[in-house]
Amino acid sequence: MTDFQSTFVATNLLPGSKPYDANWMNDTLIALSSADPDFFSGFEFIALSVMLLGMRRGDAVPRLFEDATKDLDDESSVTCYMKFREAAIIVYSFIGLPNIVPSMMGIAAYLQGRGISPNPTPSRPVLLGHEESINGKAHFKKVYNAVGNSKVSELVDMYFPDIAYTFNAVTFGYIMSRANNIAGFTEAQGQFIVAAAITAMGATRQARSHIKAALDMGCSLRSMSAMVQVCTVMLAEWSGYENAAKGKLDTSALMDEVAENRTLNAKVSA
Repeated sequence: MTDFQSTFVATNLLPGSKPYDANWMNDTLIALSSADPDFFSGFEFIALSVMLLGMRRGDAVPRLFEDATKDLDDESSVTCYMKFREAAIIVYSFIGLPNIVPSMMGIAAYLQGRGISPNPTPSRPVLLGHEESINGKAHFKKVYNAVGNSKVSELVDMYFPDIAYTFNAVTFGYIMSRANNIAGFTEAQGQFIVAAAITAMGATRQARSHIKAALDMGCSLRSMSAMVQVCTVMLAEWSGYENAAKGKLDTSALMDEVAENRTLNAKVSA
C-alpha cells in the first residue's frame, strides 16, 4: 500500500477489515447481473460501488474501478468514471461525504496515473435558482409517491425548514432530477443507487422507504431482492460486519405496500 493510499484511501478502515478480493467482487457482479440481466447490463459496477460506499468500504471502490476499466481505452474509462461521479453525488447527502471521499481520492489517483484528466467543470449549473426548488419538490413527490411516509416530510418541513429546503433544492432538484440528462441513468436506476447505498448502511427504516420508492419508480422485484441479498448477506460476510437490516427487508411485502399506497393515492386524487 502506498503512502497516498494509506493516507487518503484506506484511512478510515477498521482493524481487521478484509482486503480487496478481485475474484469475490467479480462473483458478486455476476450474481447481480444474473438476477436481472436487462436491468443490470452496464450498471453492475455502479450498483456494487454504491453498496460498498454504504458499507463504509469506499477504499474498495477504486480497486473495483481499476478492474472495470483496465482493459478500456481512455474515452470508455472516462465514461465509467462520469457514471461513478454522478452516483457519488446522488448518494452523498444520504450516506455522508466521509464514506465517499476515500473512493474519490483513489479513483482520482488512478486516473491521474493513467494521464487521464476529465473536464473539471461541474455537470450542473453552479448557481441555484427558484427552479431547482420547484423541480426538487416535484421529484421528491414523485419518488415518495408510493412510500407512505408523508408524516416524515411534514415534520421535517415544519421543524427543520432549512434542511427541507436544501434537501428539495439540492438533493432532489439540483442533483437527482438532472441525473438522467447527465449520466443517462433511468429514474429507476437513480432510485436504485439511493436504496442500495442506504441498505448497505443497515439503515432499516430508510431502506424500506427507498426500496418501495425504487419499486414504484420501475425497479424489478428481482433487482431489489438481489440488492438486499448482496448488501445484508454477501457484503456483510465479506466485510465481517453484521448488517442491521439483515432479515428485515421483505421485498415482496414492500411491493405489496407499494400497490396498496398506489391504490390509496388514486382514491385521494379521484
